[in-house]
Amino acid sequence: MTVARAAKHWNKAHEVMLNDLKDLKNYAVIRYEDFCRGPADMLNQLIEFFDLPPFDYTPILDKPIPIFKGSRRAVKIRNMNGESLARLSEQDIADISREARGMLKRFGYPILGE
Repeated sequence: MTVARAAKHWNKAHEVMLNDLKDLKNYAVIRYEDFCRGPADMLNQLIEFFDLPPFDYTPILDKPIPIFKGSRRAVKIRNMNGESLARLSEQDIADISREARGMLKRFGYPILGE
């Protein structure tokens, strides 16, 4: 899959999700960056949203987690966007900006390369 195709898919998937939200009374949209910036705050919001009893999740947040299922490499929760963006070519960035512009703007992401 090309970067352009992945960006187009991401954009369309989020368009569909936002359209589906119109029919729901209760929902939570969680941005990766918001979760990484304050995982404890985000978990508190979700616990409240789902009306769950409070619990101590500190041990979970303090423990490195696998990057993906089956991975031997584990890291603490942190925003890895900078590292990922650094690996993209100028063409990749242009493709993402073109194909995902609508949802990038909708979710408050900058349009790179402008």
